[in-house]
Amino acid sequence: MKSLTYISDSGLMIQFNATFPFYVDHEDLNSVGASFDEIKPAGYDGTITTGGSYNKKIIPISGTIVGTSKDHISELENLLAMTMNIHYEGWLIAEQNSGKKKKIKCRPTQNPSFSKAFGLGVPFTCEWQCDKPYWLEYNDTIVPIGQIVPMWSFPFTPPVTFGRAVQNVDIMNHTSIEIPIRIEVLSQSTLIEIVNVSTGASFKITAQIEKNHKMIIDSDNCDVYIVDLVSLEQVDATNRLVPGSDYITLKPGNNRIEINNGIADSTPLSYIIYNIPSLAV
Repeated sequence: MKSLTYISDSGLMIQFNATFPFYVDHEDLNSVGASFDEIKPAGYDGTITTGGSYNKKIIPISGTIVGTSKDHISELENLLAMTMNIHYEGWLIAEQNSGKKKKIKCRPTQNPSFSKAFGLGVPFTCEWQCDKPYWLEYNDTIVPIGQIVPMWSFPFTPPVTFGRAVQNVDIMNHTSIEIPIRIEVLSQSTLIEIVNVSTGASFKITAQIEKNHKMIIDSDNCDVYIVDLVSLEQVDATNRLVPGSDYITLKPGNNRIEINNGIADSTPLSYIIYNIPSLAV
């Protein structure tokens, strides 16, 4: 591992690596426990497992703070303690030697602990807990829908159809994990319907998207809000959901996603955004 960087929602940041000043000699980034649903019928040898789920992930690290003086070490200890404030969540970013990065949302479980100093070094331990056990690809995958696709080429003969709006996209989920997505709708509309044709899941909302606004549909947090692109003010729109709507996710395998606004031959310009998950860095 080249480095670990923790960026707290408080605005503070710490980078741990194999050099000065926060040297890390041990980390466990991949371990995660599981819980199983089991039935034990009377007189039955063993149990019947009906399902299971991963527990929250615990990430411990340990290492040494290396300073230039005792005062410097004291400053570094305070910086680490303030950054690991349990009242704030944050992102832990793991960078491989190859430069590839993954991230995970987490929260410190406690203040860092410090052992007895030796020279200008102080051993420390830190720990985070992650509500969801999946590391995410650092960069977003963005899939546009409703954009204009050219339908002509030179030479051409009139009449010419110059392009059409893409009404659906196929997204392949190569993992074994259901992936939540964020959909940003930029076109003016009073109705948005999104369907995962491959699974039958359907999402429908009757909320107005005005000029210089966009709608964000977040299936990870089950949120819908409208953002003013000028003031950046957000308005909750979950109360405009049509009963029976499902938040759209990407199941393992192919997912054909369709978006419409109730107007024939009109597909609102939208972006489907997600991060590929994994259980290991």
